[in-house]
Amino acid sequence: EVVKPDPGDPTTWYTIDYSTALMWQHVNDRARRTWPGAHAYAAGLRIGGFSDWRVPNLTELLSILDFPRERPTFDGNAFGIALEEPWYHTFWTSTTPPSNRSEAFVVSFKYGTIHYSPKEPGYLPDFVRAVRSIETGPANGDVNADGEIDSSDPIRLLIYLFGSGQTPAPLKHVI
Repeated sequence: EVVKPDPGDPTTWYTIDYSTALMWQHVNDRARRTWPGAHAYAAGLRIGGFSDWRVPNLTELLSILDFPRERPTFDGNAFGIALEEPWYHTFWTSTTPPSNRSEAFVVSFKYGTIHYSPKEPGYLPDFVRAVRSIETGPANGDVNADGEIDSSDPIRLLIYLFGSGQTPAPLKHVI
């Protein structure tokens, strides 16, 4: 679901993915940043009245790709992304490979592939798409708070029930 607090200003829009309980920045600013710059940018965002935006981990960023699609591998209606540079289409994750802490995973939104990129300058910086977690609870079974008890609710309910009643913390590393 795309929420448009100011219909005339796409920078205020965000996309809610109820199946993962994540809220995504709808339109990024098309600026390439180093890994520290990506984190500073996300932390400074104020979209839809929320200020707890962050760089997604690898699992979260992969969750918005639509793998049957090709070039690009994302839903253009849910996410306003323009791949204006045909050779540059990678987005930062907060996930660092255990084997090399000086790099972080990046995901190609054009091909749906995963790569490493140096965190510091020396290589062209990457784009960033900010995310925040939606806090939900199983009060009446409507875990995603969309007003219906439907097939999108059980996943978050199971995580809540078997995850000791806490919303899962973001992954820090994928091994």
